[in-house]
Formats: sequence, structure tokens, C-alpha cells
Amino acid sequence: MTRDDGPGPSDPIPGASQVPASRYAFDGYMTKGRWCSFWHQASLVSACGPREMLEVGVGNGLMGFLCRGMGIHYRSVDPAEDLGPDIVASVQRIPLPDRVVDLACAFQVLEHLPYEEARLGFRELCRVSRRDVLLSLPHARWGLSMILSMPILGTFRAVAPSPLPPLGKMIPSHRWEIGRPGFPLRRIVADFGSEARLLKTFRVPENPYHQFFHFERS
Repeated sequence: MTRDDGPGPSDPIPGASQVPASRYAFDGYMTKGRWCSFWHQASLVSACGPREMLEVGVGNGLMGFLCRGMGIHYRSVDPAEDLGPDIVASVQRIPLPDRVVDLACAFQVLEHLPYEEARLGFRELCRVSRRDVLLSLPHARWGLSMILSMPILGTFRAVAPSPLPPLGKMIPSHRWEIGRPGFPLRRIVADFGSEARLLKTFRVPENPYHQFFHFERS
């Protein structure tokens, strides 16, 4: 269930939930869109101001590097031992006490699990966090990105929804995606919002395949 940040080379193990470490090689993986998504991840974490945090899904390790650079006590969870997580475990069973970190996050992770298992994973993220829970999930429907730059006024970015059908086929390691049949955004908001309060959700203008969520637990 390690991170997969967008359409790209197919998982060489058809139907597998675990993304192999080779998937995170720089060439073919770190596109401009992914760089922008990492910026949004780091920006959300920074805005929350955690002293300590937990990330599920090591990916290529960039988030850990960025968060440690912000002076945050960063820990990671991943079932793939070869990716070098701090804790080898699944998101459905995180071996930590309740409310142990200020922030828990999983970026492009939960879609690798069957939907009900993903909900269990989100519940675990809420359990171990004292306050903030951050997610990103793939949004399969087309989005029209608009970026407008004006002197003095600055730059404005937005993503407009499109009536066009979802982008092609899911990559093999995904079990579901926002915008696919049976998984409209309103369902994800309602189901996950039953566990924690949704503060905001948005798509990345530079990479509309990624939808971000900021939840706050009570």
C-alpha cells in the first residue's frame, strides 16, 4: 500500500496492492505534477504545525526528508520492509497507542486497499492522531486547471470539474479511485467524514489527478 502518485508505468505484478520499490526510481516517476503534489503535502503539514507526525506509505522518502528538515519528529509506517520505514506494519493495524502524534497522513495510499479496508485504515489514522489527518487520493475524472498570474494581485489557481468520463483504466495496483463508478467524491466525503471533521478538500491545479483532504479529529 505504499504511495503511488499518479498514472505511470503499470505495476509489474498485476492486481497487486503493494507497489514495488523500483516504481519510485526518479526517471519516469518524479514528474512536474508529482513535484507540485509534494509541495502541497509539505505545505499542508507545515500549516498544521505538528511537533511529531506519522506518515503511512514511505514512497521515495521525499516527505520524510522535507518534514525532518522542518524540525518535525517524523515517523513512517509501511508493510514493505525494503523501503526502510520506521515501523513495518499495515495502515489497518498501526502498532501505536491512541493520540500519539499531532498529525497522521497517507498520501496516495488508501486506494491500494479494498474500499472497506481503506476506511479501516483511515480510522486507524484518526485513532493515532491527536488533531490532524491528511490524505490524498486519486481523482479519475478530468479536471480543467486554471492558473492566472497578474502583477501585484498575484497568482490564482483552481480546478474546474469536467463532465468527461474518468481517465482510462485504473493502474493495476489500485482498487478504487474517486470518480469511478460507485465512488463519487460525495461518498468519500460522507464515509470518511463520519470519523473526523473535514476542514477542506481540493484538487491540485498542477496535477488534478490528486485530491487532498484535511480532516480534524474531535
